Amino acid sequence: MRKRAFKRLAALLVVAVFAITTFVVAGAADELGGWVGINATISRSTDFAYGGTYSMKVQLPADRPQYPNYGRLDLKPLLTDGHEYEITFWVYQNEVDTAKGLTTTIKLSRAASGDQYINDNTYTNWIDINQWVKIVRPLDLTDTTDGEIQELFMYFEHMDDNTCFYIDDVVIYDKTEGKEVVRIDFEDAAEPSTPSTPEEFTYDFEDGLQGWTGDTGVTLAHETTFVAKGKGALRADLKPGQKEYNIIGPSDPDKIKNGNTFKCVIYIPDGVDVNGIQIFSQDSTDWTWNSAWTNGETGKWLPMSYTLPAADAKNDNGDTIGDEPFMRFGIQILFHTELDKDISIYIDSEYEEPSEEPGESPSTPPQTGEDEPPVQTGDISTIGFVLLAAASGAVLAFRKRK
Repeated sequence: MRKRAFKRLAALLVVAVFAITTFVVAGAADELGGWVGINATISRSTDFAYGGTYSMKVQLPADRPQYPNYGRLDLKPLLTDGHEYEITFWVYQNEVDTAKGLTTTIKLSRAASGDQYINDNTYTNWIDINQWVKIVRPLDLTDTTDGEIQELFMYFEHMDDNTCFYIDDVVIYDKTEGKEVVRIDFEDAAEPSTPSTPEEFTYDFEDGLQGWTGDTGVTLAHETTFVAKGKGALRADLKPGQKEYNIIGPSDPDKIKNGNTFKCVIYIPDGVDVNGIQIFSQDSTDWTWNSAWTNGETGKWLPMSYTLPAADAKNDNGDTIGDEPFMRFGIQILFHTELDKDISIYIDSEYEEPSEEPGESPSTPPQTGEDEPPVQTGDISTIGFVLLAAASGAVLAFRKRK
């Protein structure tokens, strides 16, 4: 009886130890967004980070195996067969002048074919010391003639030096559907996240400036007398002497992110020689300028719309313009010549058609001079507003800052 009891106890201990070990491994994979260390030790680290606080640390072994597989991510549950993707991530090392030959290999197995190891043109990545280096690699799954995918992994290998390195902000962009589908930033102990669908956003200025600021020559104020909708708007008072004025948006990463669309209405008083208006953003890498431009019509509420660039978007010069977080976002007003008088520009969330109820319609716009008759916002018809919105949308284009 004693022997049987002892054997049962031993068996229970083995099961308990196995269960604890399994839990620890699963937990480590979870906090790394699904990455698993193979011939290396990987961990979530605060030593260095490209964005945020955490990155994934990859500690190589002292004796490097012949075909090292340092870290591996299972892509099969994350991606859609038949689509084309682009995978980007950032790498950092601080041990040698140049760490040579970091390779990203894709293992692809289909039902009617054997294993394919795809790493063409990915083994020339040299990582200079104390620099975050962006790695971009394609992944084309459009050829499905060999049947369904059986295995699909991405992993790191072939560093010439036994150098510890760090990985951050792994992003997978679906080129077929034109959207980001996976982001692993190691900030949260969770599985790879699927970004939310891009959204429209605006600011109603009902309770103040809502984080907006004025650049040189611009003073902002909360306007309650002349508004397009509701009881508040943003007034930008421009001082004379410049051709270019910038109204800077808030630091708002929940709204100002890849693919989201900003909408507003802008009022420029009659009698002003305005050249145009552009809603702009500048990305985190090199402040590359991107914008949506429209002619600056005066004397009416002008609807404008601007979609922030996708994660891998490029402008006409081939510059990447979608790296988050965006360093600046705002509205720029350009004039043909230097402004020669004080004027005020008004910004609101959207134009609201006048109501028949007294006191419920948008207010009468201010005049720019004593001899000019007031311009009634109620003169804008619904059809005119729709046509104006369509025209405004048609002229959205990349335009370099003047």
